[in-house]
Amino acid sequence: MKNFLKQKFIISVGGLFVCLLALVGVSSCEKDEGPTITLDNNGRNFTCVCVNPEKVYSNHNCYIAEKVDTISADLALQVGGTTSSETLALRDSLVEERILQNIDPMSERGGTKYTSIFYTTRVCTSIKISVYDKDSVFVADVTDKARFYYYESEDDDYIQMLINSDKYVLGEMQMGMTIDEYLECEPFLFVNAHFIFDGLTKDDMKGGKYFKTEIILDDNTVLVSHSEGHDI
Repeated sequence: MKNFLKQKFIISVGGLFVCLLALVGVSSCEKDEGPTITLDNNGRNFTCVCVNPEKVYSNHNCYIAEKVDTISADLALQVGGTTSSETLALRDSLVEERILQNIDPMSERGGTKYTSIFYTTRVCTSIKISVYDKDSVFVADVTDKARFYYYESEDDDYIQMLINSDKYVLGEMQMGMTIDEYLECEPFLFVNAHFIFDGLTKDDMKGGKYFKTEIILDDNTVLVSHSEGHDI
């Protein structure tokens, strides 16, 4: 495990792209939403927002050639629910302190003036991703084919940190990580995630096919989503 962390979780502040879908209930950054630090070089304000996982939204075939040179099918997930912008009791001061300690103040990160760092404090114990056809007939379990995948964007204003159940920040989510590797960390569930799939192309996911994602949390809550496709 220690070797895995050394290899996989190098802290960086590159942008990560999350396709579409605004997070339900997140408002603009305000003083009482959480601790904020200002980065002198770009005047960036980094603010933490805690989300209570209540639902998950998903879309596939989001990457376009002008942005990402890949023919692989991809899946974007976004977790929604009550946030610390609405209910301050959701905030975890220790987690937020450790998140902000991991931000590089000399980053040349693009994006808007305010950059939100979303997190949850619910442990993810299982993720299953399956493909279904237009008639909702099961096609295949593709969980083992999934790889976390992001790319840098000048307009990106999100950071997704990997935080474990002991409330340690392991760095930003890293490209290429498998779901098994992610679960080995006993992680707090991500708010944003984006996957590509080995051996599964965008064309394979056209014609009404969709991904069914099932996420199980430590209290046995099950979040389920059927993706909407973009035939690009």
